[in-house]
Amino acid sequence: MTGILIGLLILFISHVTHNFILASKINHLQKQIKSIEYNNPGSTKLNLLNSDINSDNISVVIDKLRSDKSISSIDLSENNIGDQGAIILADELTNNISLQEVTLWTNEIGDEGAVALAKAIQANRTLKILDLTNNKIGFKGAEALEEAKREGLEIYY
Repeated sequence: MTGILIGLLILFISHVTHNFILASKINHLQKQIKSIEYNNPGSTKLNLLNSDINSDNISVVIDKLRSDKSISSIDLSENNIGDQGAIILADELTNNISLQEVTLWTNEIGDEGAVALAKAIQANRTLKILDLTNNKIGFKGAEALEEAKREGLEIYY
């Protein structure tokens, strides 16, 4: 019985610690975005390169894109967005009418994320550049991205 209680306590502490770390990362990302805005008033570019963004906290970026329609370029390179984060971002890109350039270099995005992004850019007519260089995109993802190409859109992977 004592072993079960200790196990449950460890599980509880682990869960609380994970939630605390996630909240801390979200708070840090929100402060970083505010700092960028403060230091670059009127800028239409949001540079979040190497900002420890992943599928757990990409919602902060999505919230910013939804609230600030002046952002035309976003750099999310060298994060750990992965397929799940790419799927979340793709959902936003489907209806976004201000972004013209999205850079996602080195984000552990594979076929699943690439397929979701390909579907999004088929619906999005304002995006001009999608850069997925140095990710883990295989044949299925590359095929979907090729099918999504249109005149006026550059896709790199």
